[in-house]
Amino acid sequence: MNTVLLGYIFAFLSSATSTIYVLPKKISGQKPVSYAMLMGAGFFIASSAGFAVYKTVFKIEESLLDPELLYACLGGILYAAASVSFLSAIDRIGLAKATQWKSLQGPLATLMMLLLLSEFTEVRIIFIVLAVLFLLTAATLFTVKETHNNRVDRRGVLYGLSAAFLFGVFAVIQKHLTNKGLLFSQHIYMSLFIFLTTGTYLLIKNKMKKKPPGEGPLIHKTPKDIMLPVTGGMLYYGTAYFSTLAYNYIPGSIAFMINQLSAVWLFLLGVFIFREISFKRHWLRLITGLLFSLMGISMLVLARG
Repeated sequence: MNTVLLGYIFAFLSSATSTIYVLPKKISGQKPVSYAMLMGAGFFIASSAGFAVYKTVFKIEESLLDPELLYACLGGILYAAASVSFLSAIDRIGLAKATQWKSLQGPLATLMMLLLLSEFTEVRIIFIVLAVLFLLTAATLFTVKETHNNRVDRRGVLYGLSAAFLFGVFAVIQKHLTNKGLLFSQHIYMSLFIFLTTGTYLLIKNKMKKKPPGEGPLIHKTPKDIMLPVTGGMLYYGTAYFSTLAYNYIPGSIAFMINQLSAVWLFLLGVFIFREISFKRHWLRLITGLLFSLMGISMLVLARG
């Protein structure tokens, strides 16, 4: 099979799994930080098992002691902060709207990959620019208010924008490590530091004992509330795995932007499954936004130089 086509397939698979892994948050009682910690645990379990299988069966020669993996540790810390910001945005403004603000990570990560990873020679820049413009237009159209009297939750929007920035930087680190041949070992350190970062925060918060009255436990301990984020973390391994493989075959700027299709899938789920926005009331705006999203993805197909 053509390696470029394989890269596109992996990128689309990453987009699909990226849609699935966040859904447990909608039915979990965990707060953003505790959810991120348990998700990091699930991600670490899946990453460790995956690395062991590839090391044993496929005889990969990746080392767990490569100094470059310090970037993976940094990536884990950044991802922990990004994940908490995104989950907080979901809690405040809903899955559909939070996802669209988060999708602004695409232009940032694409620009950084073009500038820092020297991908100008591998892609047609004009199509990347057009893709960015179309996807930004779609995100703007998707951001609607249910009534004219509704106030925009600025903190929710700020959480979404923070997540976009941090996820964008994380994607550049992931691509850099892939370029260095660390396709599987990076996930172990990233997931471990997601768990350690959020776990340390919870321990410090628990020691301070300054929770407002009625805030509830830091971690809900029912089997459902434990297993949902752990399962989400295991599912996220699919996103990380497929995106890493995609980066190995096509420029990171293209692979990352294709992954932004998850914003479309999550938006559709938010509108039609969770009923966060009335399609009947905003159908023209929403359909127009979807068309711009599809045009943006089409530009990515033409971007390969």
